Amino acid sequence: MNQSQKFWDAVIKVGGSLHSSPTLRGLLGVLAERASIEHLLVIPGGGPFADAVRRSFRRLRLSEKGAHRMALLAMDQFGLLLADLESRSVAVHTLTRARQVARTGKLPILLAARAVASAKELPASWRVTSDSVAAWIAGRTRARRLILLKSTPIPSGTGAVTAKELIEAGVLDRAFDRVFRSTAEVWVTSGQRPGAVGRLLAGDLQAGTRVGSRRSAPRRAVSQRVLRPQVGRPT
Repeated sequence: MNQSQKFWDAVIKVGGSLHSSPTLRGLLGVLAERASIEHLLVIPGGGPFADAVRRSFRRLRLSEKGAHRMALLAMDQFGLLLADLESRSVAVHTLTRARQVARTGKLPILLAARAVASAKELPASWRVTSDSVAAWIAGRTRARRLILLKSTPIPSGTGAVTAKELIEAGVLDRAFDRVFRSTAEVWVTSGQRPGAVGRLLAGDLQAGTRVGSRRSAPRRAVSQRVLRPQVGRPT
């Protein structure tokens, strides 16, 4: 999966919790429109399909490895759903095919289970969510930006937060800080505001929140009233 040259302007994780959002189609429309002028790669979350894995993990006491593989397939299912909702998108299994699709001005949605299953950098745990999968892919492809779209109402335009703060608030999964090894800018914002997502992609830095490094990010308190911890289930 390693790429010798930068190609992707942004790797965009579309959170599975946006499955129930009334703005999901509008969000996909914004991404598809933007894909006509820059190279975007969508990484889907798990949505209700991952919720089913969580229930089975607890009720049937599945192994971490088995549940991890099922959760990756849940992401693929949500990806197929996203592709079905937006005619200008294409579900793909490989980065080679994704690049081909992007060059035509369409929006590739990566069904990453096959490529990610053997990734040594990702712990074989169902607690590794699409956040870390997207971070791993952004690093491997040398993407310019990684944008994480959540259903949580993330405050925007008020400086950076650290990944550690977002992990502690339950917004990012706990593997993210270990998995992410990239020079890409990382942004997090609400996917329930398609207009703001479009502005962020267009360069409006007030439309999202920058995720800084542990050393260099300007300190900003994350409001616990807005970001409530959801252990094992980042949005």
